[in-house]
Amino acid sequence: MLASRLRVKCPVLLAASLVAAWSTATPAADSPVVAVIASDGYADLKKQLGWLGTRVGNAQLPALAESFVMMATQFRGLAGLDVNRPAGVIVTAAGDTPKEEEEEEELEEEDS
Repeated sequence: MLASRLRVKCPVLLAASLVAAWSTATPAADSPVVAVIASDGYADLKKQLGWLGTRVGNAQLPALAESFVMMATQFRGLAGLDVNRPAGVIVTAAGDTPKEEEEEEELEEEDS
């Protein structure tokens, strides 16, 4: 049951996160994408932790996650974050990448 839910949810979540990330921040054209990270919204993650907690015999699992968030944010919580929207990050490389450095060295050697 869980495996079938994850198969449906993961591609949809990834696509939604990519669209949201692309529309809010467009990387420079020459910056290669290094990683794409997508996650459910915080409210969905808490629901999933609640489900998991009942299965493993730890009903306090969502409260544990909430206390971790509170400690990490110095008891400010997730103010300003829409807990119902999925979150995503696209990591790009900026500046000289190793491939570019190798090409430059080859060009310098050819010029010599």
